[in-house]
Amino acid sequence: MAVSIEVSMSGPMFDGRADYEAEQATQKAAKDIGEEGLRMVRENLGEVIRTHPTGRYIPSVKLTGTDSSFTIGTSIIYGRWIEGTGSRNRTTRFKGYSTFRRTAQQLQSKSTEIAERAIIPYVERM
Repeated sequence: MAVSIEVSMSGPMFDGRADYEAEQATQKAAKDIGEEGLRMVRENLGEVIRTHPTGRYIPSVKLTGTDSSFTIGTSIIYGRWIEGTGSRNRTTRFKGYSTFRRTAQQLQSKSTEIAERAIIPYVERM
């Protein structure tokens, strides 16, 4: 006597849709975290740069990157000095605002919540 069993698998887990949605969710979460970080950096800089603001530095801070890898930064030459990581900070009284470092720490604590919110629609489609 022989027993024959046939198993048929279908749906998003087996036809590639789940992989696609997972990739899209990862990209959306990374972008949302990056955008929140950019907002936070600009807000924090607005609080610390009060003396003679030129209006050039804060708008120069941008979010760059693609897919699931983003960077917040500026190309303005005195950006490292304002942050406190430039070589001149060792020789002057001004030690920098450490805005990017402090914001990164704040964003770390919020990133899980941001990511969870971002991926909900993608998980529902899986």
